[in-house]
Amino acid sequence: MKSTHLEQMLDALEHSHVTFPYVLFSGYHALGLTEREVMVIVQVLACQQQDGRFPDLESLQQRMGLSRDEIAVILQRLTLSGLVLHENQRLSIRPLLSRALGLHDQETDLKALFQHFENEFGRLLSPLELEQIESWRQDDQYPAWLILEALRESVLSGVYKLRYVDTVLREWNRAHIRSEKELADHRAQYRGKGADSSVAQSSARSGNGKRRPGSGGTADTRAPGARVLPAVQPGKYDRFYQIYKDREEAATSTDSGSSN
Repeated sequence: MKSTHLEQMLDALEHSHVTFPYVLFSGYHALGLTEREVMVIVQVLACQQQDGRFPDLESLQQRMGLSRDEIAVILQRLTLSGLVLHENQRLSIRPLLSRALGLHDQETDLKALFQHFENEFGRLLSPLELEQIESWRQDDQYPAWLILEALRESVLSGVYKLRYVDTVLREWNRAHIRSEKELADHRAQYRGKGADSSVAQSSARSGNGKRRPGSGGTADTRAPGARVLPAVQPGKYDRFYQIYKDREEAATSTDSGSSN
């Protein structure tokens, strides 16, 4: 009897599932998605289908082996790249489905990139700057996610110029960065060089706080051309995740104001 109940329970669990379009499972790589990004989307959709709401970072962190920052960065890239939409407090994958069916409009990608640059720079872009960003996409064939990562490097460095972003993109192109994993490895490599440089400079100092003869007051032991990229600041992307809530509150406030 117990065995029968167990079989019934397992059968019910086996058929208790969430839905996810097969066209995305079979072609997510061609759409520029990584396995981690697909799993974040699946987990968000699962929460929405089972709980009827968009999950918070803590819920997703408990479900996955990723940190809050990692999940927030993934959601940021997906949203700002126009791959998903957040509307009515829910995540929509209609843009991904449009891409999978060949109905995607490239102009939408560019508008999303323009908007993000203007948000980060705090001003409107000039016509020349718009052309530069379009050239990265059309001529250089840089993917939108890579451009956004280069913009993030610029913002973290406190430089709000497209020339800096272009320098970062060219450096990554020379390093043959083609995936997020390769970019993460590249960043880790240069952070490691930066740490080695700090150790070398510290060891050059004598016990009384002076540098050893010949060490030079401003010597830099990094390899020529090496650039230490800033690490992701803990909690930095919480503010982006909060955008979801802020947008809904703003929309609710506008609706209530207009009704009055």
